[in-house]
Amino acid sequence: MNEMPSGDPQIEEILSRVPGKIAKTFTPQQWEGVREALRQTNRLPPYIVHLRFILPLLFVRLYCVMIVGKDRRERVEHILLERRRYAGRLAGAVVLAILFAILLFFALSVFYVIKSAAGVDLVPGMHFGDYFPELL
Repeated sequence: MNEMPSGDPQIEEILSRVPGKIAKTFTPQQWEGVREALRQTNRLPPYIVHLRFILPLLFVRLYCVMIVGKDRRERVEHILLERRRYAGRLAGAVVLAILFAILLFFALSVFYVIKSAAGVDLVPGMHFGDYFPELL
């Protein structure tokens, strides 16, 4: 590679994967620009405790990370709060729709009973009791 300066091993590992044909065209300023961009993307947030280590066990190696710091997830909490509000509104709308359907059924039943008691025959020869005798 064309005068790739050394620095952070993790960044150098990433930069070493640049194909040789392309790497030869980079100037030292371009290398430094790419390196700085990688440093900014790899920058970890400030934590009180930030531990990374590997536990070699008998047949497996475990990579462990422990971080402790201030919770800065206000945006996530806001999204969760909005989801809860939406779920509450949806549940309320479903309950209202069910109550409306029940109320409409009872209102139509009352109107049918009043119509039948008054002797009004909207469709001659057809009666509710003829189709559902067990309900009457």
